[in-house]
Amino acid sequence: MKKGMFFSLMTILLSATVLTVALYYASLGYAKDMSSQKVAAIFNDVGVDVKKILSTDASVEYDSTHRNIIFTDRFPNENASDDLAAYESFMEGIYARKTNTVLDFKRGRPIYYIVPTDLVIDYPTWDKNSLRLYNSTGEATGLEDIDIWVNSQTNFINTSQTIYSGDMTFTLNASFPNAKYHLTQALSRTKQSNITLNLEGARINIYFGANNIDGVERNSSLVISKVGEIFIDATIAAGLNGPGYVGVMSDSRLLVEDTVTREDNIWLTPEITEEYSIDYNPQTTTTTLGDSCDTYCISQGYSQGTCRSNINCAGHETYVPGTYCLTSPKIYCCCDP
Repeated sequence: MKKGMFFSLMTILLSATVLTVALYYASLGYAKDMSSQKVAAIFNDVGVDVKKILSTDASVEYDSTHRNIIFTDRFPNENASDDLAAYESFMEGIYARKTNTVLDFKRGRPIYYIVPTDLVIDYPTWDKNSLRLYNSTGEATGLEDIDIWVNSQTNFINTSQTIYSGDMTFTLNASFPNAKYHLTQALSRTKQSNITLNLEGARINIYFGANNIDGVERNSSLVISKVGEIFIDATIAAGLNGPGYVGVMSDSRLLVEDTVTREDNIWLTPEITEEYSIDYNPQTTTTTLGDSCDTYCISQGYSQGTCRSNINCAGHETYVPGTYCLTSPKIYCCCDP
């Protein structure tokens, strides 16, 4: 009887121990889940704030043979370096204490890597006094074509240019309060072409081809800079060869550490949105609806808009990026003056 009671007690104690251990690991798993949710919320919160400071957006357009990586930017971004430093201090101090975490903002160079290619977009400083697109290897490969849209609230006077012909399709659309300027030209990848837009009290310089960037000659590279007190809104669509995934990475990351988990994340990057995917994957077609091409063009001061099957449009038409044409193969919205 005593022996039976002893084994019964042992069984109860063992069961209690197993239950305690199970509850411990269950609670630990719950804590990790809650911690992961908190970390994800922090990443999202900080990412939104930094995106506002940097004022850079990105998107990708796909079709069956072509990809456009599109960056939309405004520069210069005055005081961005100071704003980032102030936000870093707030984030690692007050924000970290409020969220009961340790936050470490590891800010790198102002550069975005377009993966899996060797192309990069960068700025000399976070204040973005100029914008540069180039192949990090220095080679002339990677780009199939390039489209640029720039606008400023300063009046246009005239343009001066030095052009070297080649096989790179280069399109420039510029808009000012008093005028619009359009250029489509096949440019050299290995010689520097220069287009200067002269404005009232300022100018915009656009260089394509062989540019000296940080002491290294970069072929098929683009540099946009300005002289004078003006702001430039710029959109750059870089056409990449062939189908395939396109992403963006950076040199900067946010480390979040709490008592349960430790997470690293590259976050200082514009969020990529796929505007549409047509025939890229026959089983998956992603579409974002918007205004029709004609409606959009008229709203921008053009006479009409037509959907074309070629990004180069026709005659004096101007291609505008966006999801205004949704029927393949006529997926390019072209505005007619």
